[in-house]
This record gives sequence, C-alpha cells and structure tokens, in this order.
Amino acid sequence: MILGGLIVAFAVVMMIERVSHSSYSFVERNGEQWLLVNHGRFSKTKSVRVAEIVKLTPMKTSFGMSHYLLLLYGNNHIMSLQPADEQSFCKELKCRMEKVEKE
Repeated sequence: MILGGLIVAFAVVMMIERVSHSSYSFVERNGEQWLLVNHGRFSKTKSVRVAEIVKLTPMKTSFGMSHYLLLLYGNNHIMSLQPADEQSFCKELKCRMEKVEKE
C-alpha cells in the first residue's frame, strides 16, 4: 500500500517537473536552424532541424482539459510540445520554416 503511494507520488512529481521546466529554443548552427526541446532536469535536450519539420498540429486531450502541439518531423517522428504561448511559438516556427524554404 505504501509502496503504491510512493510510486504514484514519484510519477506526479516527474510529470510536474516535465511540464513546469520545459523550454523551447531556436538556434542557428552551421547555417541551419534548429529547435532545441528541453523537458526538464531529468531528460536530455532533443534537437530537431527546422528543415525536417513537416507539420505542427494543435491537439486537445480528452474532455478538452489540456492542449498541446504535436510536432511531426523527419521520418515519421512525433513529439508533443506545451509552450506557454502557443500562438507566438507557432508564428515563430512558421517564420523560421519559411526562411529555410527560401534558402
């Protein structure tokens, strides 16, 4: 009983850590645009080339309680993102994707 409670408490702490400490950064490396995704202290930073991004779709969970962005990139890889300001993030990503297409 106590072990079950500890496992649930640990899972909740990990979820809160992931949501509250996630960060998204756009950087330029060697002339290429990259999106860096950091999901908190307990996970490593993931790098996605902006040129590989195929689609960004706003999604809602069951009953509309929460929402996130579903990123499709590369060879059918997916990643969920929860930026604080989704509209600004989408606008910036779209701008960077258009810039990459022009090059």
